[in-house]
Amino acid sequence: RPAVISATRDHGGSRITITWDIPAAVTPGDYRIRYLGDASDDAGRLTQITGTSPTFEVGPVEQKV
Repeated sequence: RPAVISATRDHGGSRITITWDIPAAVTPGDYRIRYLGDASDDAGRLTQITGTSPTFEVGPVEQKV
């Protein structure tokens, strides 16, 4: 399943939450999630924005016995 993006209003702005259910077949390693989007000001003008998560590690899948 791809990443799920949700937005909520937060003190006059928006808070973006990205959730990624990591598939078992993903190669272990270091990853970051990058977000590309648009923000609008009070007049409705759009500005491109980007955000990048901190690096996180995806390890090998542990086999359940």
